[in-house]
Amino acid sequence: MTRTIVNSSRRTIAVVLAVLVLFAGMGAARIFAQSPTVDPVTIPLTGPATSRNAEFSGMAWYGDWLVLLPQFPWFEGFDRTGFFVLPRQEIVDFVDGRLSGPLTPRLVPMDVSGILNAVPGFEGFESIVFVGDTIYVTAEANLGREMAGWILRGTIQPDLSAARIDVTSATSIPVQTAFPNMSDEAILVRPGAEGFELFTFYEANGRLANRNPVAHRFGADLTPLPPIPMANIEYRVTDATELDAEGRFWVTNYFWPGEAHLLLGGSGFGGRLRALLARTRLHPIERLVELQVTEDGVDYTDTPPINLTLGEGDSRNWEGIVRLENRGFLIVTDKFPETILAFVPQP
Repeated sequence: MTRTIVNSSRRTIAVVLAVLVLFAGMGAARIFAQSPTVDPVTIPLTGPATSRNAEFSGMAWYGDWLVLLPQFPWFEGFDRTGFFVLPRQEIVDFVDGRLSGPLTPRLVPMDVSGILNAVPGFEGFESIVFVGDTIYVTAEANLGREMAGWILRGTIQPDLSAARIDVTSATSIPVQTAFPNMSDEAILVRPGAEGFELFTFYEANGRLANRNPVAHRFGADLTPLPPIPMANIEYRVTDATELDAEGRFWVTNYFWPGEAHLLLGGSGFGGRLRALLARTRLHPIERLVELQVTEDGVDYTDTPPINLTLGEGDSRNWEGIVRLENRGFLIVTDKFPETILAFVPQP
């Protein structure tokens, strides 16, 4: 009798688990069926930027330079602080087959003096964007029992000789869940008739993980503005492209099976259920998703996501994305499984 009850209980948990996982994916189910799958084309690199310790966490364009932002402006095995850049033309020449590579990212020195005092518990930069010669970055901090997010601004010399983050500009970004290692991971600029505003996006926006997600907004001087509603997007949002003329942009969207808690939400679902999910054979998801900023908030467009072909080894944690003209996208990993810069052709 006891064994029957135990087996029945396990079957019940399994059924509940299956329903929860299905429910977690329903937010984007309408666009899954016709999603194309694309094989990313690796762009070979050489130099210090190839170290997995660089742990890239974001990308952006500064004029005709691709900027690759390390999570930590200093990293093991490299004794200078800054970020790396590649000229757009070299990348285009590689993509078009006129250059075989490898490409050598160049260091732009960046002064981050005082960052550890300005951002207690600093755990690195998460995203970057440029408006003219002004830099905006988001940063993550671990306060022990809770996480914290920040946005800062700085400047860059037009000749790429130096950059500086003004740590006195640090402005808090409220976190939206109690999950560890989660903060606002993506940033973009929306131009307007009277200037521009900045949007930042939290990492966990799934239906069960974050029931009422928002996009945070800031003025050019980092004055907080009222947030706007954000669509429920399963898995992790790790970076965003710039907006197009219709307010559309793409985000990198990644699921690592070790983060099954993002599908189940908070602790209210019980440790046994989370443990069962941890033993369930889940597969990684690597994809690009198009969103749109409207007056009502941030939501999906009708464009299907672009699924990335999965490799045979470890999944790739794509942490940065930019558009590459009308050709497609450039994406970059952090340290998992290694530093990879890749081109994703537009389907």
